[in-house]
Amino acid sequence: MNTTFALIQHIIETESFWKAVAFVLVVLLTFVPIYTFLMRRMAQRSAQIQDHIKEALKLRSEAQALLADYEKKDAQRETERLEILEKARKNAHVLKEEAAVRLKERQRMKEQEILDRVKMIKTSGLKELKDEVLAFAVKTTASFMEKDDKFRSEAVFFNDAVDEVEQVLNDSKEVEKIF
Repeated sequence: MNTTFALIQHIIETESFWKAVAFVLVVLLTFVPIYTFLMRRMAQRSAQIQDHIKEALKLRSEAQALLADYEKKDAQRETERLEILEKARKNAHVLKEEAAVRLKERQRMKEQEILDRVKMIKTSGLKELKDEVLAFAVKTTASFMEKDDKFRSEAVFFNDAVDEVEQVLNDSKEVEKIF
């Protein structure tokens, strides 16, 4: 034990030992405040990073909410677009049907107008034809009576001929068969 004690005493008495002790003390004295300072700075930096992470997460959730809202609005716009398109198709179909009805009505009116004109032409043509036939009958009867003295005195024949011509002319069904 003596030797151990002597060895320790010898080490304590050497200058190198005290230099080493002084070095360790200087290192410890400078390391502890630096370490404390660095730990505080790291804690502050960690807190800042945590705040930034929280902010980023908050912004991310807001962005996701905005994205969901925009997607919802986009879906609504698409639905509205499809509804408008469907309404336009229905309106076009209704307009097409209305135009077809108006066209048919115009055609019916034109046909009626044409039929009225044809009827008017037939009526005026029949009147002219009646007048010409009557004039021809009168002329023929007069000519026949001039040639034959026997019939001049007989007014009955003339009256019968005129009645017969008028009956034929008044019978519109017979005249319409001609046309």
